[in-house]
Amino acid sequence: MGHHLNENGKFQSDKFPDLPEGYVAFKIADPANWPQLELACAVYRDRDAEFAADLRAAMKGAGWRKAKAGPPRHQALRPLRPLRLLRPLRPLRQWPVRLLRQAQDEELRMRAQDEGSG
Repeated sequence: MGHHLNENGKFQSDKFPDLPEGYVAFKIADPANWPQLELACAVYRDRDAEFAADLRAAMKGAGWRKAKAGPPRHQALRPLRPLRLLRPLRPLRQWPVRLLRQAQDEELRMRAQDEGSG
C-alpha cells in the first residue's frame, strides 16, 4: 500500500499533517480540482445548500466557469460515421430458420422412406 495510509488503513495527508485522517484537501484555485469541487457542489446542494453556494462562489472567484452541456463545438459539427458490421445481418437472422427447415425436410424424407419401405 502507499505511504498515505496510516497504520489503521485510513488516508492521512503527508502534505497537510494537521488534517484529520480520512480527509483530503483541495485547493480551490487549482483548475485540476474544479471537476471534483463541482461534483461536491452538486452532491451537497440538497444537504447543505449554503455550503454548496459558498464553494461555488469561491470557485467563481478563482476563475471557474460552468461548463456548457454537450460535446465541444468541433466534435458536434463532425458528421457521424456509419456503423460497419462485421457480418451482414440478413444471413445471421435466417440461419436458425434454415437449420429448422433443413431438419424438417430431412425428417419428412426419413418418414417417406420409412413409409415406402414398410
